[in-house]
This record gives sequence, structure tokens and C-alpha cells, in this order.
Amino acid sequence: MCFTSARGSGQWRGLGMRYVRALMIWLFGCSGLLAQPVPDLVMKRLQKDPGAYLDLAADLIHGFGGAQGIDRAGIARFVALQRAAERASAMRRLLLADLDFDGQISKVELGDVAAAASAYARGRLWKLHEAADRDGDGVVVALEVEAFGRAEAMRLFSVADEAEIMSVLAFDGDKNGWVDLPEVRAALAALGI
Repeated sequence: MCFTSARGSGQWRGLGMRYVRALMIWLFGCSGLLAQPVPDLVMKRLQKDPGAYLDLAADLIHGFGGAQGIDRAGIARFVALQRAAERASAMRRLLLADLDFDGQISKVELGDVAAAASAYARGRLWKLHEAADRDGDGVVVALEVEAFGRAEAMRLFSVADEAEIMSVLAFDGDKNGWVDLPEVRAALAALGI
């Protein structure tokens, strides 16, 4: 069964457009142009800037897919790489203050690093240290650095971001498990975007 949900906005015009959009998604999904419903947030972004979405789809397909397009595994690789990069970046910012290489960042070490940083960077360093220091003892240990890195990865590349990226799979018109750029273009054209 092909269907999508529309959330009411309290405004008749907005509500009406959502139902029209939901009907279009349902019709095109059942006719084979869409493999699954496109989330509301993605539809809004598509309508606002279809070129940006096409660029995203092209980057995913060409960068993480292959000659036949991209599949769920290719998108999952992209998501994993994005989160790993965010995790590494968050951990790096903290580990720069581990001046004695003991795997712990004390407030004294953080103070030494902060003294050499700009005012803006000092504030960010103290904020990072506080956020990572889960037990509040003033020392960020390796396990806290790891936990902070994971939390930042999920915050900076959230489940909603992942869903938006996965929405590219909705354009698998021939339902072969692979999405190529012509399929994305054809579906967007059929949706009037």
C-alpha cells in the first residue's frame, strides 16, 4: 500500500497543500516513480531549492555509489563516514588540551591551552570541557572523551539528517535497489519540482 502522512498546520492553505503533496507522492509512488514516500521535511527542502537536493543526490551517487547508482549500503557508508568525521573532530578539540599525553584533560591543562587561544576559542574550550566532563570532577578522562565524541557525532549528524540522506532511496523508480540521477530527475519533474 502506498501512503504518506500529512501533519496539520492550523492553516487551511498549508493543510491543503500538504494533502495535495501527499496525494502526489501517493500517486507517483504507486505509479513507480517513487519507491517510498518522501518525508515532509525533504519535500519542503525540495520545493525551496531543488538544485541543492539534486547536488546532494549527485554527490552521494557519484561519491558513494557506482556506475549503477547508489544503494542503501552506499548511503549507510556516507552516514558512517560523516559521523566518524564529526566524532573525530569533537575528540580532537578536547585532546589538543592533553598536554602531558596521559589521556586526561585537567582544568590546569585546559587553562594553559585557553591562555594561548583567542577569547572566542577560550569560551568554546571551557564549554567543551564542561560538556565532556560527565562526572563533574574537573578532569576529562579517555572514556569521557569517547562518549563526548559519540554524542557530538549524533548531535551534528542526527537521525533526522540520516533520514534526509536516506530519502534519496525514495527515487528508486524501477525498484531495483539502486538510485541513479536520471531517476531522481524524472521523479522531481513528475512532482512538478
